[in-house]
Amino acid sequence: MKRILPILLSLCLLLTLVSCAGKTPPAADGTTAATEPAVTDDTAIENDATTADETEAGSDANTAPANTEETAAQETEPEETAAVEIDDVAAEPAMITLTWAEVFDRDLDALTTCNAVDDPQTAFVITTDRAVSGLQILSLYEASFGDDGAYTFSHDAVYSQDTLSPDAPLVVNTTFYGDTPNIGIRYIDTDGSEKTYAIDVSGMDGSLYLLALEGGSAQ
Repeated sequence: MKRILPILLSLCLLLTLVSCAGKTPPAADGTTAATEPAVTDDTAIENDATTADETEAGSDANTAPANTEETAAQETEPEETAAVEIDDVAAEPAMITLTWAEVFDRDLDALTTCNAVDDPQTAFVITTDRAVSGLQILSLYEASFGDDGAYTFSHDAVYSQDTLSPDAPLVVNTTFYGDTPNIGIRYIDTDGSEKTYAIDVSGMDGSLYLLALEGGSAQ
């Protein structure tokens, strides 16, 4: 009997301990703490995917689509330009060139030829870069030297032709006498003005050049 009593006490104590271990301990404020269920990895992945989809959808919803047709039309539409009226450009004066026949680079036999004097001893070629009209070869004589430093000439036309063009030079057979010019030319320039020149030989290099004549005087 004495042995049974301690055994019963031990069983009662053991049951009391087991009963206490199964109860939830109270919170600090006297309420029972709620226990949240654990979140599994699959749930976390699903939540992340949902968040990404919602973010992308929200971005698309807030972004207005570009009006590509209107933009293309603006880029390809030509700009309006004001009409500009171009005035006629006045013709530039012709450039007359004199070249000794022996150094001219074309066949002289194929060109028009004239004699400026009765006893020609040399020849030169007249060329132009623009067509001129009323060409005359002049014989100059009775030259005098004035106080103003200009020669005065009398002159006669010894040859004439309607037009001198760039593709049809004129060969002039002549003789130059002394230091005073004895040959000249006259023509109507591109602007309709009449030009008269004496033809002289340079004392520096022997080249031919034009000396402008105005009113019968060499300037």
